[in-house]
Amino acid sequence: MIRWVLKHGYVAASETLASASEIKVIKLALTQSLGCSAKWDTHYKLPRRSRQVHSTLIVTSNSKYIAALKAQFLGENLPVISIDTKKKELIGNYRREGKIWRRQPLEVESYFASYAQCVAVPFGIYDLAKNVGYVTVGISHNTAEFAVNCLVHWWKVHGRTAYAHADRVLILADGGGGNGYNLRTWKKDLQDKLCDAFGLTVTLSHYPTGCSKWNPVEYRLFSHISMNWAGQPLRNLDVMLAFIRGTTTTTGLKVEAYLDQGIYRKGRKVTERQLKELALSAHDICPRWNYSLSSRPPG
Repeated sequence: MIRWVLKHGYVAASETLASASEIKVIKLALTQSLGCSAKWDTHYKLPRRSRQVHSTLIVTSNSKYIAALKAQFLGENLPVISIDTKKKELIGNYRREGKIWRRQPLEVESYFASYAQCVAVPFGIYDLAKNVGYVTVGISHNTAEFAVNCLVHWWKVHGRTAYAHADRVLILADGGGGNGYNLRTWKKDLQDKLCDAFGLTVTLSHYPTGCSKWNPVEYRLFSHISMNWAGQPLRNLDVMLAFIRGTTTTTGLKVEAYLDQGIYRKGRKVTERQLKELALSAHDICPRWNYSLSSRPPG
């Protein structure tokens, strides 16, 4: 009987010669010997999650702290941006999830990643105060260097013009990917390319694992982009950029899109010495997920 638990029902039935009445007798004998109820509530069940990665108290404390930081920065007219990397997309005539109004369905190719022109990596920045999104589409790896270069481009082209007086920036991010809270290269590149280069103090607040859906870029930018190109094959990068730029909402969302054709290598290392040289200060509340990087004096 134990072997049958590891098999589908029809397989177990085909491998036994017992009749239905004999199986009932076996069930009754087993329940009585095991001290179980006479009724067998046994059927196919999915695994159920019971262990939380982080305690509810810690997650709630972090959420309240992020809300307080947002209110403080927005109240002082300082930039508050939300960042994340959207799902990678195959570029080519491939089927995408969703439906569109047409007389005839679109003809698409077989879904083989090796035949794609490239794999696009969309990195999004959402300005909470301006209700504007900035998406940089890369064609290489999702690394910390790529994420920081997107932030540097945003600050050069938009940020320092829209917030000319600002010397501090609040960045909301999830806990993994190229901008993960435990990624040394992420902190090192932020220090060198953003804080030191422009004299900024950057405050980072990360949403813990399983809580990234509360990151504003997810539901204020990425969700609308996904609805805009639902069912539409992204045949080339220009088509993808056009769909991103054409994303709007009734609340006045505007989206700008750029293409980054740089090649970013994986596997970069940051030594303990380099890490200690950073002007990094952890916050008192959830210090793993909340910290600041200040600009260092030149030289």
